[in-house]
This record gives sequence, C-alpha cells and structure tokens, in this order.
Amino acid sequence: MIFVKLGIRNIARNKRRSFLTALAIGVGLAAMIITDGFMEGMIQNMIKTATSGLLGHGQIHHSRYVKSPESEFVIQGHKKIESLLNADSKVISWTKRAQSLGMIASPRNSRNISIYGIDTLTETKTTGFIKYLKDGVFLKEDNHIVIGTKLMKKLGVDLGDKVVLTTSEVKTGELTQDVFRVGGVISFGSDRGDSSLAFVKISKLQTMLGIKDQYHEIVLNLGGPFQSPVQIDKFWSNLEIDGNLARRWSTLSPALSSAIKMSSFSVMIIGSIMAILMALLTTNTLFMAIFERLFEFGVVRALGTDNRHLITMVASESAALGFLSSIVGMIVALIFGGWMAIQGIDYGGVEFNNITFREPIYFIFRWHQWVVFPILTIVFTCFVGLYPAIFTTRLNIAHALKKSL
Repeated sequence: MIFVKLGIRNIARNKRRSFLTALAIGVGLAAMIITDGFMEGMIQNMIKTATSGLLGHGQIHHSRYVKSPESEFVIQGHKKIESLLNADSKVISWTKRAQSLGMIASPRNSRNISIYGIDTLTETKTTGFIKYLKDGVFLKEDNHIVIGTKLMKKLGVDLGDKVVLTTSEVKTGELTQDVFRVGGVISFGSDRGDSSLAFVKISKLQTMLGIKDQYHEIVLNLGGPFQSPVQIDKFWSNLEIDGNLARRWSTLSPALSSAIKMSSFSVMIIGSIMAILMALLTTNTLFMAIFERLFEFGVVRALGTDNRHLITMVASESAALGFLSSIVGMIVALIFGGWMAIQGIDYGGVEFNNITFREPIYFIFRWHQWVVFPILTIVFTCFVGLYPAIFTTRLNIAHALKKSL
C-alpha cells in the first residue's frame, strides 16, 4: 500500500500541471456526457414529434396496402380488430382513416395531393397533429377541408374559398368530384406535409371512394412511444388477422430508426476521439513526471525495489489522475448539462428527416453518464499509465543516478 500512497501523493508534487491535465481530461469526459445527454434528448424529441403526428405509436393496414397504397386495399375484418382494440388495456385510444390520392383544384391552380379522411373526435384523442392548425377550424362542417400552408399559397385561395376535390371510386375507377370549402390551414413544418396533404371528414371520403364504412388505416395510441407494448411482438401479431399487417412506429419509419442508430454511432466516434486525446495527455503528463524524478527512480531501483512495485506506484498515479479528472469532468458536465436540461436549445423550425423540431431539445440525464463514463475514464487512464510504468522498470540505473537535482 505504501507504493499506492506514493503514487497518489505524487500528483500533488506539481499541482498546476496535474490540475491542467485533469481539467483537459475532465473536459473530454464532460463533452462525452453532454453529447450523450443531448443526443438522447434529440432522439426523444424526434420520436415524440413523429409519433404525436400522423405516424402514431403504431398502425394497422391491409398487407397489400403496405406494398402498394391503392384505395382498394381496405382493412379486412375491421369489426374484429375494433373489438380487440377496445378490449385491450394497453391501447389508450385508436382512430381510423381513409386515404386516397387525388387532385385539388381552385380557379387559379390545381395540385396532386394525398387525401386523408379522418374522424376528428378519435383523432384528437390518438394523435396531436390537429394542434398544428394555424388558422381556421378543423373540419367543423361536413363540406370543410383543411390544407397545408404551402398548398394554400399554390392554389391561391384563402379561408372560406371553394375548391374541387377529385378522386376515383374504388370499384368502378370512375372519377368522382365534390366541392369543399377551405375551413382551416395547417402547418407541419415539412415540405410534404404543408404542400401535398389535405384532410376531410372520413364519411365524405368514404362516400367519394364508394367504400361505405370501410377504411385503410388504424392508428394506435399506446400511451407513449417508449411504453412496453411497443417492444412486445406478441401484441402486434395478435392484431394481424384476416390478412392485415400491424407495425410499430420504428418499423413504419425506418429512416427514423436509422437516424437513432446513427446518433449512437456518433457518440461512439466522439468517445473514440476523446479516448485518444486522454491517452496522449495522460502519457505526456506521466512521462514528464518520470523524467523530473529520474534520479529518484534510479535510487529506488538501485535499492532493489521490485518491478511490480514500481509499476504499481506509477499506475496508482495515473489512476489518481483519472479519478481527479472524473470529478472535474462531472462538475463541468453538471453545470452545462443542468443548464441545457432547464433551458434547452431551441431548434424550432429545423427539419430533419421530414421531422420538424417544434420544442427545444433538452439534456436528458442517464445513470450511465455519471457512473459508467467516469469509471471508464479512471480505468482507461490507469491502463494508459502502464506504458510509462513499464518504462520505469527498464531505466538504466547509472544513467538515472546522474540526473541528480
């Protein structure tokens, strides 16, 4: 233990150098913690934004509709599925939608769009995209239509103006038209949502498509995207009856899942860079300390000190440096991370992967940031210290004794 105490005490021999080294390593650790917490906050923000919109926590479609979204592929046995959803306590709420491609025309212009027929009552309970309404009311009347901000500008219409919606019947393929009045304008913050989507009441679209009470999509609300049912395959397989396909949000949006994986990979890259910098700083500091005390090491070796004890002493010094660095790093991370957790960083209006950030990104605290990362820092600095430690065992005693202070 005396060699361990000597190693720990040695970092205080040059307080300024030890503190600056610990500060540099600590800043690297703080950068890791802050990056991890910020990326976690960004991921949660993206997932919550996506799943609170049109995506939901999960969806059910006809299996052929997934590959080819044609209006003829309505959900089969929808009464059975509705009964299952109503009886399952995991399902907080659900809503149904009819969908079709069509054309919207005004006296000035026309555009090809995707038409959503929705039930406003259940949609409000299941998703939150209705709150993106910028002006007007959301489908107050049966002949109302809600369109995006960019689509409104392209059509050259205002609230209260009339537009003609054209689509085709499912069975006959004949064109069917109806006149709607612009009752509201919505802003998703993305180009697709604001320029190519329109919403009408589900009964109106069902009539235009000639599908009676059938529909194309069921959207689920499971209480949150991180709730356990999202991860249970059995929950989804039980809903796959009569040729329908039930999928969770991560499967519905592979691009979002890829972005999550990329963020984890980014943290690994930053961690690798920080590890290299820590290794260089630790090695440089220990070698400077060794060459300053070269005479002392020569004396210790001349007295017959075992190589194992020399390695223990230098390794203890590097471990103590790592411990000090961890404390400094956690303090720095707590200051900046705490500020980000309270204030957040505003990315409002920034679009990433068709997802527009509407709320600030907050730092998310996780236990591994304050336990695993500091322990890894101490272990890593101790491991890096083995090279300078082994170097002391190979010193030429006669040469070292000449370096007397």
